[in-house]
Amino acid sequence: NPVEQDALKQAGIIAARLGQAEQSRNYFRQYMELNPGDAAVRLAIAGEAARSGDIEGAMRIVEEGLAADTANVDLATYAGHFAVQAAARSEDKAVQQRLFETAVTHYARVRALKGAQPDAGVLQNMIQALVQLGRHGEAVTIGREAVASAPADSTASNLWLAYATALQGANQLDQALSAL
Repeated sequence: NPVEQDALKQAGIIAARLGQAEQSRNYFRQYMELNPGDAAVRLAIAGEAARSGDIEGAMRIVEEGLAADTANVDLATYAGHFAVQAAARSEDKAVQQRLFETAVTHYARVRALKGAQPDAGVLQNMIQALVQLGRHGEAVTIGREAVASAPADSTASNLWLAYATALQGANQLDQALSAL
């Protein structure tokens, strides 16, 4: 039944678990047509797709919401997170590069929307994605800014590690050791 929301959602989950990513995306797309502007529903459906194994599908679900709501920080954040996760799972270097570029684009949007206060996980993932893309100079710049404003809690150690990795990639080994 194309207007039965729970059935569409469950069909999307089952198709994803069976490895039928395109069919799963189709069911989730139908579900979202019933609730097109609801970002919370969109994130929930994307989360279901991700948990079912279709990380790239989850990213696409969130990106469709971003097309209509370009200023939604949560959608941009999760689009970046899903892109990084999908890149990490891919064995195809070209796909990885495309997904890391996508993640950097989404995280740049988050930084633009939130100013100097993006979540530490966003900054850490952005730095790591830039390192994977070989854009070490940008990664070092963002890392330097991130550790300068990082809170003194457990998330700061992950930022420092990402920053040190960026410094190492930029052949700044003494600074990388100092950061560690």
